[in-house]
Amino acid sequence: MKTPRLCVLDTSVASDVQAAGLRDAVTRIDVTVMVPQVVAFTEFRQADLAGAQGSGMLVEPLDEREESAAASFTRTFRKPSPNDLAALALARSRGATLLTGDGPLREAAATAGVTVHGVLWLLDVLVAKAAITPEIAAVALDAILADGSRLPDHECQQRLRAWGR
Repeated sequence: MKTPRLCVLDTSVASDVQAAGLRDAVTRIDVTVMVPQVVAFTEFRQADLAGAQGSGMLVEPLDEREESAAASFTRTFRKPSPNDLAALALARSRGATLLTGDGPLREAAATAGVTVHGVLWLLDVLVAKAAITPEIAAVALDAILADGSRLPDHECQQRLRAWGR
C-alpha cells in the first residue's frame, strides 16, 4: 500500500485518532501528519493539543495564500465548516492528502483536486505498515464507533472480520 508523505487531518479524523488512542501509532508510519492551527486551537482540548504536538503531529498555521484559499472555499463550498475548509486549503497548498470523514468536505476536496481518504483508510495503513496489530485496529475501530463516528457499517464489518472479529 502506497502511503502519502504528508497528510492533513480535519476535525473528524483528528477526533477519531484521539478517541482510538492512535496518536502515537500514526507517528510510527512514514507520514508527516498536520492539523491546521485553527482546528487545533478551537476544537482540541488543551491536553489533547499538547499530546498531539508531543507525539510529533504538526499544528500548522495557514500562510496568507492558504488563508485566502480557505476564504475563497467558504464562498464556493457552502456545507463544510470554515475550519474544515482551512484543512482543505492547507492540504491543497502543501500537496498533502486530506483525511476526513465529512461528506461535504470530501466532495469539496474532489472538486479542488485534493486526494482524500478517511479514518478506515488510516487504520488499513497502520495495519499494513505494522504500526498496530489487526487486533488493536479492531479495538480502535470499536472505540471510534463508540465515540459517535458515523462510518459505513458494511466497511466496518468487513474490516472487523478481516482483523479477526
